[in-house]
Amino acid sequence: MDDEALASESFNTGGFATLPGSLRIRTLELYIFQTGEIPDSEIPFLTQFFKDPQSDDTSLVALGGVIGLLDPDTPLLHWFMNLFPECPVSTQLLLAPILIASGQGPILPTMISILNHTIESKLALTIQHAIQYSDLGVFNVVFFALHRATPIGKQRLGAILIAKGFEYCKPFLLALPMNPYRDCFATWFGESFLAFEQKHHLIG
Repeated sequence: MDDEALASESFNTGGFATLPGSLRIRTLELYIFQTGEIPDSEIPFLTQFFKDPQSDDTSLVALGGVIGLLDPDTPLLHWFMNLFPECPVSTQLLLAPILIASGQGPILPTMISILNHTIESKLALTIQHAIQYSDLGVFNVVFFALHRATPIGKQRLGAILIAKGFEYCKPFLLALPMNPYRDCFATWFGESFLAFEQKHHLIG
């Protein structure tokens, strides 16, 4: 039986364990894309796959990417984001930008949590850049993440807005009925923020 026939049979029966490694991954990717789920029997295999630092990068991107595109309330997406902090840093670096581009359901809260706690500066910078260049509404992402941010998290979130520039922030600040994070913005933007605040009589 050739690979296509093997994959088709496994797809229909859920017997993915009979497939060789790379074919198993490709078949699971297609199964997830079409159904939004996987059999419970495949959870140990996927857990090992994502936690193995030797897993193939192309397969990681393909499988992680298709999971990241699932609907926000899909159990498989929630399972994956619970697993993500336990994955090797190399896997996190590879998948963080792809997942943030989707931003579905638990993805962004997981990334913000990592940003608040990771000691891996390269990983933090990767997450910061992915948020900065995303279509997620960067100001709102940062603003609402400040509520539970750690000190290092506030610095990293601030760096995102600093990179966007104060001109970018001005319309959002004007729209706020009040700014509970005034001290953060004063630290990040200094006199530019204070002068803007005074000019527009903003409430801190």
